Amino acid sequence: MIPFKMVEVPIKDWAHINNGNENLDVVQVFKSDRFLVQVRRHGPVMRLCVNKVKNTPTPDGKIRWADGITWDELQEIKDQCGYQDKWLVEYYPPKNRIVNVANIRHLWIMDNEPPYTLDRPV
Repeated sequence: MIPFKMVEVPIKDWAHINNGNENLDVVQVFKSDRFLVQVRRHGPVMRLCVNKVKNTPTPDGKIRWADGITWDELQEIKDQCGYQDKWLVEYYPPKNRIVNVANIRHLWIMDNEPPYTLDRPV
């Protein structure tokens, strides 16, 4: 894996995405030469929205974020954005609830350790 360094983007450089409304959901932004992360608030719940900074054209000529972020990259992004001591999860919903409009990975920050993990028996 090629090293990268996530750097927090000053609020003055991204606050316009909230259109001056501090009640909207973006609370932090991080960027490296490979990834962009928006930390978003949904009431009491927070999530990291992660995408590559590279774009790729789709067969119909539209532009989408490049796909293909590895598990190791997501773990490193999580750690570099300050969540190394937190549990984050990624959901895979039922087919009728899928929202797939961009190559963005959503990592939800958990308040507590889940009741089941790979490093202890169920």
